[in-house]
Amino acid sequence: MGTQAGDTGSKGTGSKEAKSKAAGPLLPGLEGRIKAVIKKKARGVGVAARDLVTGQAILSNAEESFVAASIIKLPVMIEVYRQARDGRLRLDQPVELKAQDKVGGAGILMELHDGIQLTLEDLLNLMIGISDNTATNLLIDLVGVENVNRTMTALGAGGTVLRRKLMIVELIEKGIQNYVTPRDILMLLEKMVAGQMVDAGASAAMLEIMKRQQYNEKIPKRLPEGLVIAHKTGDLSRVSHDVGVIYAPGGPLALCVMTSGIGDVDFANATIAEITRLIYMGFMAGRP
Repeated sequence: MGTQAGDTGSKGTGSKEAKSKAAGPLLPGLEGRIKAVIKKKARGVGVAARDLVTGQAILSNAEESFVAASIIKLPVMIEVYRQARDGRLRLDQPVELKAQDKVGGAGILMELHDGIQLTLEDLLNLMIGISDNTATNLLIDLVGVENVNRTMTALGAGGTVLRRKLMIVELIEKGIQNYVTPRDILMLLEKMVAGQMVDAGASAAMLEIMKRQQYNEKIPKRLPEGLVIAHKTGDLSRVSHDVGVIYAPGGPLALCVMTSGIGDVDFANATIAEITRLIYMGFMAGRP
């Protein structure tokens, strides 16, 4: 599940209150229930969610900077599609897997034989669906760290920063981490749903890949059965996230729940599931 070595929490950035107010009205009572769960369960939880039908929003620590874990794979995917649109890459172009490319943690490519050929589309599906770290690093090599960060800044997601590839032990030991904020990722998801992330075709394709997510212990866990959910998880020691789009009856909602400082993985997953349930119920109750 996007496992990497290392352990850092979150760091504050900017004026959370002023920026939260600009993001839309909070549902009466829902913010208090979310904060009660946060106070009870964890010392570091960030939430950013919006009902994409009514525009109602809930934000709590939404500007907080969290160690990204595998959530950083969403910006990498966006950059792949941007460069494909611009003709710099082709989604069907082959990439050869070499021994030196293989890294540990999540994924299957590290177990496959050297010399296998995969397309960029294959790598995207592996990176998102099973959080394959080797696939991620191959894609980062192709698109470039600087280009990922430049695109995030241009999109207004300046708190989302790719500083290294995954599972690079010497960099992890130096404390070099990737970072995201709930607000940034919520904005990226909103643009995907609106067909504005790269272009309409790329937005739809990215959401389809996210719908094939194989790790469903968090956002989907306590939601009604049968809902289509496009999401991406992220996990490290004492860091657990899930972000995505829930295709609820009557229209979608987008949400990001990020946690740090919870040592028990099951407890962290349950915290995200409970916050998601509250948000879903609150948004559904707030619709006309």
